[in-house]
Amino acid sequence: MPRLRVVAGPSMSELRPIPANSGIPYPITSDAFEGKVLVYIKGFTDKDSNILDSEYFHREDRKGITWSIQVQGRFLQPHSADDIMFGNTFDRPLKLPWGSGAALKFMKYDTFTIATD
Repeated sequence: MPRLRVVAGPSMSELRPIPANSGIPYPITSDAFEGKVLVYIKGFTDKDSNILDSEYFHREDRKGITWSIQVQGRFLQPHSADDIMFGNTFDRPLKLPWGSGAALKFMKYDTFTIATD
């Protein structure tokens, strides 16, 4: 059965597994940035298929929320917003639901810097 892995790091070559739903920030440090990341995924399971529940999803104002990626930190030198990248990578293509193509086209029209494949 395929399983979601959560990894983070200062570069693609330095990605490490990080805990989801733990509430413990994972530090990220490089010569350009220092900060921390928290990841919450509703229904996330560990390697033994145990569901890792989190109080994060039990608040009334978070009903319907299924995930959250939180990054806090600072850049150590000034950067243009054009030089900043944040995103997700997947080991294999995702099968998106019907209508996703239209939504992606609109997002590309509205947000010129978005890239998908």
